[in-house]
Amino acid sequence: MDYREKRLARHLLAAMAYRTALALENAPEGYPGFDAGGGVPTPLRALQHMTAVARFMTSLLGGPAPTPATADRLEGAIDEFYRAVRDADQRLKDAEGVGADVLLRVAQGPLSDLTHHAGQLCLLRRLAGSPVRKVRFPSAPIRAGKFPPELA
Repeated sequence: MDYREKRLARHLLAAMAYRTALALENAPEGYPGFDAGGGVPTPLRALQHMTAVARFMTSLLGGPAPTPATADRLEGAIDEFYRAVRDADQRLKDAEGVGADVLLRVAQGPLSDLTHHAGQLCLLRRLAGSPVRKVRFPSAPIRAGKFPPELA
């Protein structure tokens, strides 16, 4: 994996983390357990899944075997998620000898899944009656290696 590939992957990871932060900032009290119906995961359950996916991403990049999320309250789940994202970012940053095939698997698997669920969290905020604030994403303060609360 060359410098440009690492830079792009790390930036996409940071963009996903930024979008997730928007969905979680100032969330109303009932948001973590919001039930949209139809078997849609609650925001807390979606965030726990995202933590497991970020850990899986780390394992694809040579890190430890993934473990499930353990936090059962939103504040703890947020901390656990961003720790997992930081670990994945560090693996990307330090990746030596990781081939393009692995990066493609990361992009089409966990990175795409994480981005999908970040959007899901935003949609659930709207359905819960508390839409996320509007942001001009092309000029948002997104930087590889910078994750909440550093983005605030």
